Amino acid sequence: TGYDGKICVLRVTAGSGAQPEQPTGPVAPPVSATALPTNDTLTLNGVAQNPTVFKLDGGDNYFKIRDLAAMLNGTEKQFAVGYAGSVQVTTGQPYEAVGGELAGAAEGSFTAEPTNDAIYIDGVKADLTAYKIEGNNFFRLRDLGKALDFYVGWTAERGVFIETDRPYAD
Repeated sequence: TGYDGKICVLRVTAGSGAQPEQPTGPVAPPVSATALPTNDTLTLNGVAQNPTVFKLDGGDNYFKIRDLAAMLNGTEKQFAVGYAGSVQVTTGQPYEAVGGELAGAAEGSFTAEPTNDAIYIDGVKADLTAYKIEGNNFFRLRDLGKALDFYVGWTAERGVFIETDRPYAD
C-alpha cells in the first residue's frame, strides 16, 4: 500500500514486442508428466521399428533405453546396458536382451516421474533427464542421440528417423 523504496527493472529488447526477458537462474528439477503413446512412425537406417515410446505432456519422444539398445544392436552405434543402482551404458558393446524389449506402443495414459537413477556412459556420469514409466527408465531421444552420437531427424513424410552412419546434429 505504498512505495517500499525498492526498484524494479524491466528490460525490454527493441523489436521484441516489449516483452520482458525471463529471469535466469537455476533450472527447476523435472516434475511429473503425462506420458501418452506416440503416434509418430519410427525408422532406424530406413527400417521400421516398434519400440515403446511416449510423448511427455504432448512434446518430446521418450524412449526406453533398453529398446534403443536393442534397436541399435549390430550397428556401429551399439551399446550394452546394465543396472546396479544406476544405469550403465557401455558403447561399442553388443546388447544382451533381458525380455520385454521392443514390445510396441503401450495402451493408455501413464504418469512419468522424474527418476533418481544416474546414468553413466562409459563410466562417465551423463547429465540426461530421465523419467520412470511403469518401472522403466525413459530418456529423450535427442539427448541420447547427442550423448551416443547418432543422427535423429523428423519430417512430416518420414516421421522420426535414426541414422547411425551420421553424427548427431542440432
